[in-house]
Amino acid sequence: MPYIISDDNNIYLLIGFEPRGYSEFGGGAEGDDYKQQAIREFHEETHGLFLHLNTELERLTDDDIIHCSNTAVVYGYQLPLSTNEAELCVTCYNNMFKLLIEHKVDNYLPDHSGLFEKLELMLVHMDDVEIYRLSYYFKLHLPTVKQWLLNKLVNC
Repeated sequence: MPYIISDDNNIYLLIGFEPRGYSEFGGGAEGDDYKQQAIREFHEETHGLFLHLNTELERLTDDDIIHCSNTAVVYGYQLPLSTNEAELCVTCYNNMFKLLIEHKVDNYLPDHSGLFEKLELMLVHMDDVEIYRLSYYFKLHLPTVKQWLLNKLVNC
């Protein structure tokens, strides 16, 4: 669950839209451990837009786990970006995605490549996320995510 804490201590979540609603980034383990799965899925679903953060993502620890069950592990990761920088990344992704779709690049990809899963990225204030149509699992984990983030903010 990538997030940003703004200069005025507001928490923004980076989420992506797919046909079932807005959600965090994740998917099947495909032989990876949970941390590697989280990193791989984040890069796949953002088309490598944040690949420059890979070294920092490798530093994720058990303290960064928001939710853990036998079906899912959700990591929290504070993006080392300002709100403006993150908004610029979101705009770049959304514009790139529209351009790729216009040129029908998705016709040349193998099925289930993980690319083009997120139709749009959005940076949304934590208090406003419920106004959007959310995927079932994201909606299920959201209260835990919010509590973990609030605890993180208090301990900063």
